[in-house]
Amino acid sequence: MRRPDKYILDDNGEPVPCDDVVVWGRWLERASRDRSRIIAQDLDERDPLKTVKVSTVFLGLDHQFGDGPPVLWETMVFGGVLDGEIRRYTSRAEALRGHQAMCERVTATGGAKAPTPPRSRDRHRTGPTALSCKTQAHQAIV
Repeated sequence: MRRPDKYILDDNGEPVPCDDVVVWGRWLERASRDRSRIIAQDLDERDPLKTVKVSTVFLGLDHQFGDGPPVLWETMVFGGVLDGEIRRYTSRAEALRGHQAMCERVTATGGAKAPTPPRSRDRHRTGPTALSCKTQAHQAIV
């Protein structure tokens, strides 16, 4: 028997396998448009020219390439020192904890990329500050 690879979220936000590619595609399009795939999103706006975003989303496709539970959520950093950093998860609760941890990492690195002085590998860091919260839950990140 083939392992399911496509998932949608039910009304409670729980993943449900979906074998019908048309139903899955329509759900994914709607969930992308209404942003219901985004479970958390935060911005580090300390420097408006160097905004850093941490985004955690439901993927809709299983990214588990082997044995184990389906990997259906992902946190990614856009901009800053951690630009392109990705973590993936097997549950919504794990994804929310991972999102919080990634926000703390962005805060600890000083957020945005600082200019590197010529001929030096040392980076200037501005010091930790909390991200301004844009999550759906509207909880402060400190």
